[in-house]
Amino acid sequence: MPQPFNRPRPLDVAVHGDPSMRIGLLLRLAGTAPSVDALRAHVAERMHALPALGTTLCDSGPQPRWDTLAPDLNLHVRSHLVPPGSSVESALQHLRDASWPRHAPLWDLTLVHGYAGDEYGLFYRTHHAVQDAAGIVFAVETLLSATPVPLERSSAVSRSLDAAPPPSLRHKAAAVRRLARATAKSTRWPHPHYHHSTERTFRWTSVPDTALRSAATPHGGTCNDAFIAALALAVLAWEAEHHPQPPQNELAIAIPVNLRHPQENNAPGNYVIPVQLRLPGLAMPLPDYVRETVRATAWVKKPQHCTALRSITDAIPPSVYRKSIERLISPRYAAVAASQFVMRNPLAYKNDPVRTIMPLTVLPRGAPLSVVLVRYQGTSTACFVTDSALPGMDALHHHWQKILQSGLAD
Repeated sequence: MPQPFNRPRPLDVAVHGDPSMRIGLLLRLAGTAPSVDALRAHVAERMHALPALGTTLCDSGPQPRWDTLAPDLNLHVRSHLVPPGSSVESALQHLRDASWPRHAPLWDLTLVHGYAGDEYGLFYRTHHAVQDAAGIVFAVETLLSATPVPLERSSAVSRSLDAAPPPSLRHKAAAVRRLARATAKSTRWPHPHYHHSTERTFRWTSVPDTALRSAATPHGGTCNDAFIAALALAVLAWEAEHHPQPPQNELAIAIPVNLRHPQENNAPGNYVIPVQLRLPGLAMPLPDYVRETVRATAWVKKPQHCTALRSITDAIPPSVYRKSIERLISPRYAAVAASQFVMRNPLAYKNDPVRTIMPLTVLPRGAPLSVVLVRYQGTSTACFVTDSALPGMDALHHHWQKILQSGLAD
């Protein structure tokens, strides 16, 4: 059964003290920017369906807990003027680093305008302790859907958790092995010649969904399989150029598994668990690598395995679970991270449709690369966050895009 909303999960507590854990979505809309007062009124009308926006995590006492803290929309809904012709990407990075309102829930919605005459942006930002990707998706769909999205159509929840039968002991044992694998010490990172840093480089790129689908479908895969396969090949190509003796053992890719029950769609906190995929450490043609990726992801596609992961993580004592998470995101256990989600429902503010969505993600200390992909209205847009200490890593998004485009051309 789902846990009570008022009990923070260990991942929430593990990342709460890290101010760099800022994630979000920039929605780019066609039309003329509204006034910030009109936007505040719109948010106020829909706040009742989003209790996470009125909560804050208190971890100073004997037991962490969620506290109610009413947001002041004059602080949480803001406006940012971008000079005409300036880069939206630069504005997004600037807003990422903006300070939070003091003594207030850790989220905001910024009206980004001025950079174009026929477009403006709405940047929804939160702290990873307050919401995971599914929480953000639910908030954005609630705020910017023309009509309420029924639970069965929400992009935020993993419906398979309710549809699947209870996990067997065999499924639970397999889940334990998967969780243990995720805490294995990294064999690739840190790089032997480049130390990790706290400086981050952000890059965005897009491909049509058809590029992912055409690479995956012939091999029984999904768009996510093609996304991960192309990412792994880009990393291997980077290693071939920047590593004195490129390792040939398995390449670990950490992916989050959504464990959020439909009844928890509006709950604060994180209902995900990272698991590791072990992919070939040698480059090969994209179709061959997609087949290897499909084999590696088959386990997490089975609902019984997801219910087993949820059952196991709910049963682990919170203190043990938190230490495991802290270990997992430490430099000694670094891995490439990849996540993706689909926005299934069209979004708009009033009559202004959302045309594209740019995601924003984080990079844990010591990890070389984190990528989040959002699919919306036929376009897949990825945010690549890399450690600035790794030369050439900031061009990985171009390589990933070219791998997929070459597959589409073939």
